[in-house]
Amino acid sequence: MCAAPVPDSPSRKGYPRILILDPDPMLAEALALALQRRAQIDWVPAGMAGLMLVAKREVDLAIVEAHLPDMSSADLLGLLRLLRPCLPIALLRADPHVEAPGECESKADVQFPKPFDLKLVLAWIADRLGERVTCWPNSEPPPAPEEIPPQHLEVVRCVLDFIDRRQGEKTPLAMIAQEAGVSRWHLCRIFKRVTGLSLKRFLTRRRLQAAKALLREPGVPIYEVASEAGYRDASHFDRVFRRWEGQTPSRYRRQATLQRRRTGVPPAHDPHFRTSHPSSI
Repeated sequence: MCAAPVPDSPSRKGYPRILILDPDPMLAEALALALQRRAQIDWVPAGMAGLMLVAKREVDLAIVEAHLPDMSSADLLGLLRLLRPCLPIALLRADPHVEAPGECESKADVQFPKPFDLKLVLAWIADRLGERVTCWPNSEPPPAPEEIPPQHLEVVRCVLDFIDRRQGEKTPLAMIAQEAGVSRWHLCRIFKRVTGLSLKRFLTRRRLQAAKALLREPGVPIYEVASEAGYRDASHFDRVFRRWEGQTPSRYRRQATLQRRRTGVPPAHDPHFRTSHPSSI
């Protein structure tokens, strides 16, 4: 999946670059109109595409939707902070109670409710982009982060691109390592060093995010969710889900159904995640 710039937003050298990570392009389109000839707007609908863009380009500011189709916002914000420690980040949240706020609040500079108020978003952008001289308000800057070799960033970019292209297919670590041109041990070490997450944890979180999207679909049986998300059976899925999410898949579905009834928001459709030969954890 490639990063897709908003239409009528051509690349402009010297202009600040704003990244919008949101399945809905509405905010990106609104900012492109409001900031034309003053900023470059890049819109991507998923977390992995956003990470690849940030790894390749200089980004001045990012706005992230709390519910992305391929990873949790907490994991994404953590990776963005590792790649760009000084990057100003705003979080868009439709409901602050859907996901534990503490996971994201410490990693985002500000939160905006959805539907968004464009004037508030523009005011924050103007404030942050006017403070480019230093990203640290204190006189003593924090210790510089460990420098990541460019070749390690290239390996991670290759891994993210490969996983994205083979979404829904079997992707054991040995296959990913072969694609990246390194040993399995070296791959896990590089991925952990660059992102702060183990590759297995990253893949598990992606699979659970996809499973949660299917659980929000009222017509999909849990055994089918387990199969399509890559688990051996419903019991295996239930154990992994409880260990990572702190609740059973059935309880998560009930809570999502109640939340949908309260807000009137229809279930999220994720047609891009339908597997025929999923891998197992």
